[in-house]
Amino acid sequence: MFLFSISLLINPGQTATTKPVNDKQSGDVEITDVRWKLIEINGKAVKTDDPKGYFLELKPDNSFKAYAGCNNMTGHFEYRDSRIHFMRVMGTMKSCPNIQTEEDLRVVLGTVDNFIKTEKGLQFRRGEVLLAKFSAIPK
Repeated sequence: MFLFSISLLINPGQTATTKPVNDKQSGDVEITDVRWKLIEINGKAVKTDDPKGYFLELKPDNSFKAYAGCNNMTGHFEYRDSRIHFMRVMGTMKSCPNIQTEEDLRVVLGTVDNFIKTEKGLQFRRGEVLLAKFSAIPK
């Protein structure tokens, strides 16, 4: 068994400083506390007259809520760096005439494995394949 010791060398007059460590890894991109408007899914623009809008809200406690036209969805997610995984996705079960976008979003949440946050929004991907695009809704 080997025992290693690490020494911190400080120049005279210089003090060592530490930075508080967040629960998230230092490379994590902040995507929580934002309401994300769904603007594209599976390469198709999403438009709605629904006053509620189609959205995904990622909360700091790793819960989420989403809406895409009919049923409310909730669950949990984990992310680290640019990797993301949704789990325990649940939703109400109302029957609605136009439910395709909601079904597409449910599939995206089940298959997304990474994201890219840009100045204009958030993109969900599976590998290199773009699944959905979101834009931030101002608070």
